[in-house]
Amino acid sequence: MSDMRPNATERQKRAFGLLLRRLSENASLSQEQNVLRDQLYQLASSGQFEQAFDINHQLLLEIGNAHSAAEGAAEGTEQDDEQIPAEPPARFLSRLFKRRQVTGPNIPAIVQSRERQLTTLALDRAVLLGMSGQPGEASGLLDKLMDARGDDLDNHIAEDIFEAALGLADLSGSDERRQQVLRARMAFYFDLALEFGDDEKLNTALQAAETLHCDLAGLDDVNDQPDAIWTNANMMRLFGQRHERTELLRGASDLLTRAAQILRKSGKIQNSYDMVLEQLDAEVGLASLMGDTSELSSISNRLRDIVDLPDTMVTTETRGQARYALGSCLAKQADIDGKIVTLRKSFGYFEAAAKQFADIGMEARELKSLRDLAMAKLTAAELLALNTDSLDTDLILAKRYNAEAELLQQQLSARLG
Repeated sequence: MSDMRPNATERQKRAFGLLLRRLSENASLSQEQNVLRDQLYQLASSGQFEQAFDINHQLLLEIGNAHSAAEGAAEGTEQDDEQIPAEPPARFLSRLFKRRQVTGPNIPAIVQSRERQLTTLALDRAVLLGMSGQPGEASGLLDKLMDARGDDLDNHIAEDIFEAALGLADLSGSDERRQQVLRARMAFYFDLALEFGDDEKLNTALQAAETLHCDLAGLDDVNDQPDAIWTNANMMRLFGQRHERTELLRGASDLLTRAAQILRKSGKIQNSYDMVLEQLDAEVGLASLMGDTSELSSISNRLRDIVDLPDTMVTTETRGQARYALGSCLAKQADIDGKIVTLRKSFGYFEAAAKQFADIGMEARELKSLRDLAMAKLTAAELLALNTDSLDTDLILAKRYNAEAELLQQQLSARLG
């Protein structure tokens, strides 16, 4: 494998050409407005950016006036003849970003069309800022535009923003900014995929992850890079657990197994066990979906083996995470088989995990372990109380577990403020 990327100068030249071409693409404007935009393109081509900014501002104001009138008509409110004042572009765009979203199935087509036009012209301005040597201002405008318009995916607005952001990052020669954009693109599509169970968005996120890791490693193929494998596997695992997709959980487990093997072969034993824990988490999710208590029991045994490994093979953090995973596995097994004895076993592992995380200053994980301990005790109390064959001692134990869980929850609430 070799670095197939163009050098900085070549990438900047290519980015300038791509950004310039963006200014000539169709923006669904009127004929007169397209003539103005063509002038903007010609001015930018010859480096006359001040005049190009003036035309962009003029177009923004024209479309903004028309858009305000269309919004008012859609809402049934009367509009007067007053036009948007010729305010500075920054103030106008700031007000544009604060306006509510007007996308959706019940919004008139003309309003959605003007929404797209405004976004295109705001993107034009960001491109002009970057091409005229103002990368900070361009990035700030793109970030605001992403926050305000990023969820209108039907019109490909988000992808247009990311493409412009990548072009501007390349133009500035900033690898750090380019990688920030690539990370943001990956996270954006994965968040959407996870929220809506959208396979297409998940595939886009996975492709974005590959692009990011190729860029980070300077390689054209990252199939044997553990970090890249983990990123994809983690997204597949989280998606599979949230939306109960067994094939994704199996795929994630296979990928993580391969990553652990690569790390082990390269002598990174401790890192390999981090991957093993991730892989076992995927298997726990799969076994839980299948209701397979025997498989969960088998996974518990494997997790105990990791807990018992010497310090030379696992870090303190990994051991704590293994204890937490073991407690979770036992709790999930008890959810299926309803055995109080299985659930009780989880208590000690959650407690030990919380203590270990506290010792190394990992408060978030400590609190998560304590929350799950409280939930396990509440569940145990309910199982004992609902069992018609319970003895008096069981009922006393149920009250004790319930009291301990409530105390834990109070302590957690106090710590969280």
